[in-house]
Amino acid sequence: MFIEFASQPLARSPRTTLMFFVRLWLFFVVCMSPAVGQAQLQVVFGLDDSGSMQENDPDRMSRFATGALLAAFGDDVYATVLVMSEEEGERTSPPLRALSQNRLELEALLNAPERAQERGAYWGYPGQDTPCEQLLQGMRTELNRGYRDGATQVAVFLSDGQCTGDPSVSRFLEGLRSEERANAAYTGPRPFQFYLMCVNREPAGCSAELAQLATATGGAVFEPNAADPVAMMRAFGTAIGRSQGVCPSFHSTADNVLGSHRGADAVRLLGIDSTGRTNGQLRFVDSLTMRSARSARHFGEDGGAPFRYAAAIMEPNAAGVPLQVV
Repeated sequence: MFIEFASQPLARSPRTTLMFFVRLWLFFVVCMSPAVGQAQLQVVFGLDDSGSMQENDPDRMSRFATGALLAAFGDDVYATVLVMSEEEGERTSPPLRALSQNRLELEALLNAPERAQERGAYWGYPGQDTPCEQLLQGMRTELNRGYRDGATQVAVFLSDGQCTGDPSVSRFLEGLRSEERANAAYTGPRPFQFYLMCVNREPAGCSAELAQLATATGGAVFEPNAADPVAMMRAFGTAIGRSQGVCPSFHSTADNVLGSHRGADAVRLLGIDSTGRTNGQLRFVDSLTMRSARSARHFGEDGGAPFRYAAAIMEPNAAGVPLQVV
């Protein structure tokens, strides 16, 4: 799977692309308007770490998908990750700030190596309940702390069931600085969107209030199968792309030729191997300039063959270019 971003779109024919290649290589392309392309992206991931997640996401695909997207983001993107069981004042995660400042801290929290004793603090599912309101308020606090005029803010909330207590849509939105901007006769791209990732395998699904929050902010609800890394990455990537006003397009493994990227300053790639057949570290193979490469391995609950991702920046090209991940 690839996720591809073009950074700093040019004023003429601006373009941003996201590409995913997973197992049967998925290909995801997006185009971005100048106004959105120039806005600072700020993303807060909120992850349910209640005990029931052990059944619904035993291999921590939510952590894998989050870490992979963070690897694809540029250093100028603001991001952080919160978990549900940690209360305000006791949080392990770094504040919402540029990834140039907190990337290593976030990678350590999401780390899923083969040796259990080396796993990051966010590997476990220690929560007894599902205090959605607590996590929502923590996410709002970080969004307000990190907010900068003109920023585009995105909240990605992943859970597997019904909240303990009823989370309040109005309570979350009241005092959210980016939402206040949207309510002040604002006509530009919506500065805040909420996305719900519901990984509950039961018909009951997730709490309706969370879906209402997604609807109220122009976001969306996704129900990916957490046992399927392809489904998880498709949902996470589509949410981020959609928040930026883009039109995704998915292709098969055979479509590994990158099309023209006229008008882009750079192209960001994210390669994902979910087969467990790749030896060593995942890496890109092509004849173009690659820089800022990052890669990682992610082991599931029972060890075994790991999942892998690799991210890199590619110089844009006017012609189609075949690309491989090995």
